[in-house]
Amino acid sequence: MPGTNHNADSGFIGDLALNLREPAEDLLKYSAMKQLILMRRHGIDDFFQKLYPFVNEVEWIDIIDKVMLTKVSYFELNDRFTIAQMNKLIDISRFALKQPNATPQGLYQLTEYRYPVFAKVIKNLMEIYKKKLKQNAN
Repeated sequence: MPGTNHNADSGFIGDLALNLREPAEDLLKYSAMKQLILMRRHGIDDFFQKLYPFVNEVEWIDIIDKVMLTKVSYFELNDRFTIAQMNKLIDISRFALKQPNATPQGLYQLTEYRYPVFAKVIKNLMEIYKKKLKQNAN
């Protein structure tokens, strides 16, 4: 997470208008993924709304989506991740990218050039997922 040596894809937040980057960076630093999902469903919390009154509801949705994708790019996946956990990361990615029916391969292809760190996480997830499915089949 922030302050560690994790790679993160800065492209998502970099796509935001300049005045929206500071609110996005604060969400990135101070909000857990679960909090982001709740804010995405129920609206931004009062603290951030008061801190950044110039950000409208539509902009908050875009900010939250981009911060969730950035957080997904933090993950260094390994064999200890369960299939359910990996499915959750894919579901979050589909939701935030507004690609509800995309396969993991489709998410990878959609992001591989513009968001390479994120795409690498998705590619790694696919590889681990396949290994786990083979292990479970045996």
